Amino acid sequence: MINSKIKNSLFELYPAQGQLKGILSIPHSGEELPEEFRQYLSSNTWDLMQDVDYKVHELVQIKDLQQAGITVIKSNIIRTAIDLNRDKESALLNWKKNSKGKQIVLKTPPEEIAESLTEKYYSPYYEMLKTLIYELQKKMEIASLVDLHSMPAMAEEYHLAINPHQDIKRPDFCLSDIEGQSCEKEFINFIANELRHSYSTVNINNPYFGGHVTRFLNAKYKNLNNIQIEISRGLYMNEKDKTLLASEVQSLKKHLTKALIKLFETYYQKKKIHSHL
Repeated sequence: MINSKIKNSLFELYPAQGQLKGILSIPHSGEELPEEFRQYLSSNTWDLMQDVDYKVHELVQIKDLQQAGITVIKSNIIRTAIDLNRDKESALLNWKKNSKGKQIVLKTPPEEIAESLTEKYYSPYYEMLKTLIYELQKKMEIASLVDLHSMPAMAEEYHLAINPHQDIKRPDFCLSDIEGQSCEKEFINFIANELRHSYSTVNINNPYFGGHVTRFLNAKYKNLNNIQIEISRGLYMNEKDKTLLASEVQSLKKHLTKALIKLFETYYQKKKIHSHL
């Protein structure tokens, strides 16, 4: 659960072994709360953890991804301090209340401090993403990136206010590409079909359409297949007491890792730049 000491860094980077073929971003599973944020946030750990993408980094086999040429970047910082899937101007202390309606931000820092915290805790993640994409685009005509998240199994009032047309019960997976803008249609359909081999409900752009990471990268890079994947927390955890379901985690880890490796490998082979030297 929440740790107030930064053990290593703002994020963990797991570099691809051999040729880089794709990037997996995990911006919302961090649980570390820097001491600088304590005075601005509720002391109720449970309320702060409500909307963390709990243990998403444990739903993939990172070593297998690395061996397959996929670099994984995972934020360490809890999203209630800095939300990396929001624009830079609103990311700091973005969640005034959590999705259950509990007040979590107690006060707002002065403008100078807010700017300093944003630069320190927000910008480095995006700078690393830009570096990785730059490296990948030197090898591929169209690079590949997946932004991985989890979602509540049931829509809350908070979610229905944003998208009132969604079903209360969420699908096993929601894949999103800003309704066809951020990737080739075949790219998102490919991994959707791979996941459908093992899971019954894999939606595209329902209930999510793509978060800020997907939208920001889509606006910045033309040659990028770039999607967001949301996993229902009901597949792998008890949402009431935040305990992982061991057998379900292992099954999900196996199927999701396999699907991601196949996606990145297939599109690397399709889109790699062939040298004519």
